[in-house]
Amino acid sequence: MTRPLFRDLSFLARFFVFTLVFSLSLPAVADAFLTRGGKPQPLEAARKAEEERRAEEEVRKLQERAKSAGFIAISDTSMTWADAKTFCQQQGGKLPLIGGKEALGSEAYTQGVSIDGFGRSGASWPAGLPRGDYWTGTQGTDGPGFSWIVGVYGGVVSVTNCLQSNQRRVVCVP
Repeated sequence: MTRPLFRDLSFLARFFVFTLVFSLSLPAVADAFLTRGGKPQPLEAARKAEEERRAEEEVRKLQERAKSAGFIAISDTSMTWADAKTFCQQQGGKLPLIGGKEALGSEAYTQGVSIDGFGRSGASWPAGLPRGDYWTGTQGTDGPGFSWIVGVYGGVVSVTNCLQSNQRRVVCVP
């Protein structure tokens, strides 16, 4: 038995219209909404939320690494010396001191001077702590507005003077 031609054409026309409408509306629907937690969200908001979640996860991992190295907190951004002091106070700690002193002359350059949380100058860099320059709570010798920073130079813990208005990383000790 043969089917009438108009029935096949009617089916094909409906199929074509459905396919056309569906293919035109699908990208608009996909761009407009993305389901997250069962709630539809605009795609841009979902992307932003995912970026924020990843950033929070990176900060959490950074804090865990700092704590495993013996620090109570670490900043995820660089800041001035004054902001670093405030940050550590808010975390219930303080900036590390060199030789246990709040002011120190050129003897800070002495190999083996103790640095809170970092061990001694000349020692290996603390495991788990990202390499970089970190503020200390010890005033520098190059005049007012200078403090010592601790960093890794040549693979070991080293210190140098730095202008307090510069941006450096921050770790806090108890």
